Amino acid sequence: AHQNWNLLLKRYPRHPKRQNFEFQLARNLWNIGQNEEATKRFQKLGEEQPVSEWTIKARYFQGQALQNRGRIEEALEAFRLLESQFGEEEESQKAAWRIGWLHYLNGDYEKAIQQFKKNMNRLPEGLMIESNLYWLGKSFDGQNLTEHARKIYHQLYSRYPYRYYGIRAQMRLNQGKEAPW
Repeated sequence: AHQNWNLLLKRYPRHPKRQNFEFQLARNLWNIGQNEEATKRFQKLGEEQPVSEWTIKARYFQGQALQNRGRIEEALEAFRLLESQFGEEEESQKAAWRIGWLHYLNGDYEKAIQQFKKNMNRLPEGLMIESNLYWLGKSFDGQNLTEHARKIYHQLYSRYPYRYYGIRAQMRLNQGKEAPW
């Protein structure tokens, strides 16, 4: 499929949907394990003007590709840039959450807590509010701040009792351990 995307881009370099084609090509390369080439294409597309939904998506996927390759500091930089430039866009909200999550994965619970709180204050009804709440609780758990964690889990379960993270929060409250799934 990536050969077809390349052919299409060569034949129609000024096509109105060229950025979409570029994004699909980079995504296809990522899907088949050509992460280095995909990262380069995501980065190039993300720097294009004018900014479009495809350049924003490309910046997000660039961060993910860097993260998947273990280049965490570069991934954090890509996610921070996206967060700072595109506020309420879906990929910006996901990037902001990923910043906290990467800190959590690296065991830097204090930075994770700061990021998740920042995300929640910035967009209290945003796309990633449930994820931010849950991982804020997990970050408090990581610091052995059990009462803080329980308050967050209770808040999450109270607001979203039938959603994925609400159910996970309830299980943490009831059992004090991770859900079996």
